[in-house]
Amino acid sequence: MKLLVSDYDGTFKEENNNKNIKANIEAIKKFTKNGNIFALATGRNFTSIKSETTRYNIPYKYLICNDGSTIFNAKDELVYKYPIPENILEESLEYLSSLSYIKKLILLNEFGLETNDTSSVIEIICALNLKNLHKLREMKKNIEYLESISLFNYVSFKNQINKRDGIKLISLKEKIEPKNIYTIGNDKNDLEMLTEYNGYKVYWEDGAQIVEPTDKEIINEVNNVTDFSSIKTISKEEAVSKGLYNVIGKDIDDQYIAELKKLVVNQEAINEMQKDIKIVYTPLHGTGNIPVQRILKEIGFENVYVVKEQEAPDGKFPTVSYPNPEDPNAFKLAIELAQKVDADVILANDPDADRLGVYAKDNKTGKYIQFNGNMTGNLVAEYILSQKKENHTLPENGAIIKTIVSSNLTDAIAEYYGVKLFSTLTGFKNIAKIIRGFEKNNTYNCLFSYEESYGCIIGTHARDKDGIVAVMTVCEAAAYYKKQGLTLWDQMLNIYKKYGYYKEKQLSIVLKGAEGAEQIKKMMDEMRKNPPAKIAEYTVKAVGDYSTQKIHNNETGEDSNTNLPKSNVLYYELDKNAWCCARPSGTEPKIKFYMGVCGTSLENADMELEKLEQAIKQIAQEAQK
Repeated sequence: MKLLVSDYDGTFKEENNNKNIKANIEAIKKFTKNGNIFALATGRNFTSIKSETTRYNIPYKYLICNDGSTIFNAKDELVYKYPIPENILEESLEYLSSLSYIKKLILLNEFGLETNDTSSVIEIICALNLKNLHKLREMKKNIEYLESISLFNYVSFKNQINKRDGIKLISLKEKIEPKNIYTIGNDKNDLEMLTEYNGYKVYWEDGAQIVEPTDKEIINEVNNVTDFSSIKTISKEEAVSKGLYNVIGKDIDDQYIAELKKLVVNQEAINEMQKDIKIVYTPLHGTGNIPVQRILKEIGFENVYVVKEQEAPDGKFPTVSYPNPEDPNAFKLAIELAQKVDADVILANDPDADRLGVYAKDNKTGKYIQFNGNMTGNLVAEYILSQKKENHTLPENGAIIKTIVSSNLTDAIAEYYGVKLFSTLTGFKNIAKIIRGFEKNNTYNCLFSYEESYGCIIGTHARDKDGIVAVMTVCEAAAYYKKQGLTLWDQMLNIYKKYGYYKEKQLSIVLKGAEGAEQIKKMMDEMRKNPPAKIAEYTVKAVGDYSTQKIHNNETGEDSNTNLPKSNVLYYELDKNAWCCARPSGTEPKIKFYMGVCGTSLENADMELEKLEQAIKQIAQEAQK
């Protein structure tokens, strides 16, 4: 079954061209006759587009209205709506009401009808005096959390939802694979109907992904381009002659490898164990093979075994169903090779080599133990800090950065070595922002940064996750500990004995379709309105609501600032070094719960984590009612 989604104005219906619309209707009838689904996606509200479909008798199964904020079926039943959150609506109306040049404010509900019900406002319409049209950009800037559309003498504000979101909800409801979804449009705003994978990351001059406010400033400039012919271009020859065209090659590779070598903290351990330690590596058909082999060879490792079947880059990933180092199935061939050569450690980069998965041998059982992102992060943190302390190179202003959903074990490690710990929102761009602040203000020396999703950097040579330096440092640590008769798994157990048995887990609740999206919103709203005093046997010490940027201390009754950007995240600080966090996924129909505990043993930590997970499931169920 296929899904075809078309824009309406200028696409399905061309202005003053009834022949065009009649031909399109006939084509749609043939398309749907074969069991396929047709939907219209429009910026119009339901009342407006319904008058068009009735007038021309257009056959459809779904209407995606308000650019994705509402969806109706063929029976005119509302199957999904995403109203403007009441707190944002209130703040927006307060600002708009203060503007003298606005003649009238109109609130529209899901049917495109005027309403005073603040819980069902889909769109805000502002009627302007014609002489004040130049104020539109100022209005958009001051209500940045809402999308805006300018139409002559009025401006319309809506949620930052788009047609693509509506398409995704329909595809989930009808169980249609992305490859069977087709979209048609006529303008740049219809590009949003393309799948979320048709996007790109933008990096700034320091090598970090852009963050607020730079992201909005860039996209504003993009949106201001109305005539592509006005964009200045030059030929490749001219760009080369002016020094504006540069090919990244060996010179950059050499500089990069040189920077990595500076991050080795115990070359002596490598030199002593270079012939003894055995490393199995796989790039999972990606880009990591050449730089990994080069850096390991140049710092001295002699026994590096690459999984031959996965060595060459191949975008079809023929040997794995999912080329992700978090997935145990991706390690099947690597484990087979490790068993054959009796390897000490197994390492895998993801295809773009910015993340690292680790397996370490347990000499007692002969099995290979999988490390999650938190375990690898804390193993590396302990190794780097202990080595720098031992060789007297640990700076007084040293710092470590992690994300708020990463392990609290890192807090204990940082405290032990006297380095400052910083926590930030998920996404390495937020880590890079903190590093940039260190350098700008000449405050802290960042030694290590990581996130629980298998990404880290050592030092500050890069501004994003670097799976190559992660491979290098884990191999160095493996050599150092093998010199002491320990495997990486032995050392991980030593870390637990030293600081406590910290364990973490992630729970995802999938809620598909329009109803699911509504349930997720309801869950977050309910948890905000009625935060629990206890979760399992843990007392809630503080609640952080990152949408309001406030942390409420339940013990003192005081509020403090998160000092982080706004985000739809709830964080519960529990007693006994436990915690949990709720965050809706930005790309999938699910809500994610992160959690962590500190037990008295591995078995006790597992038991406590299970209790916490069951309690969170109960809270989630109650919030859905």
